[in-house]
Amino acid sequence: MTLNELLTRKIELDNEITLMLHRVRELKDEVAQIEADVHRKMKQEGLEKSGIKNLSVHFKQEIAPRVIDWAEFFTFVKNNERYDFLHKRINSRAFKNHVDEGGALPGVEVDSYEKLSFRKV
Repeated sequence: MTLNELLTRKIELDNEITLMLHRVRELKDEVAQIEADVHRKMKQEGLEKSGIKNLSVHFKQEIAPRVIDWAEFFTFVKNNERYDFLHKRINSRAFKNHVDEGGALPGVEVDSYEKLSFRKV
């Protein structure tokens, strides 16, 4: 393929992906609505579990941690060396801004890579 043909094909594929992603969002919205309706209906009927031939559904308790005092949390992490509570990456944008302002971060190495950037015109 020529460069023009490759770029034209890329645009075609990008457009097709956009349409498919839109459809996926619609389907996910419908699934979310059905799940909310099932939840409501099961609660109304006092059911803890239900199902059909190839699908079962039941309630279970989940936990979702939410930090309400970051200073206290970080003190705990540091004092107890519980760094497993943290993701092992740093925010790229904050890092870039810090470096752009002339800052450096000890223990951080910068990897550079070339990225081909496309923009519709």
